[in-house]
Amino acid sequence: IHDHVKQLQGTVLQEQQRASEAETKAGGLEAELMGVRRRVEEKEAKLAEAEIKLAGATAQIEAAEKEHAAALAASTAERESAESEAQCKINELEASLSELKSVHAE
Repeated sequence: IHDHVKQLQGTVLQEQQRASEAETKAGGLEAELMGVRRRVEEKEAKLAEAEIKLAGATAQIEAAEKEHAAALAASTAERESAESEAQCKINELEASLSELKSVHAE
């Protein structure tokens, strides 16, 4: 019985040692997991910052596109107005020329 008790005590000591090693390993894994979580949170924060910057840049681009479209429309309207005025002047000059020719012919 004494030998059996010693054998069981040895087994208990081995199991206690294994449990202690497992706890140590688990503690190391928990610390590693916490480090990974921290890095993930940092990456997520950087991603959120990048998304905010992207949204700002997109808004600036959209505003510039609208401004460009408005400027183009204004420029087109000015050109069309100038062309119309020029055509009116040409018509007036042609009418005056025709009038002068008819007066000269008389």
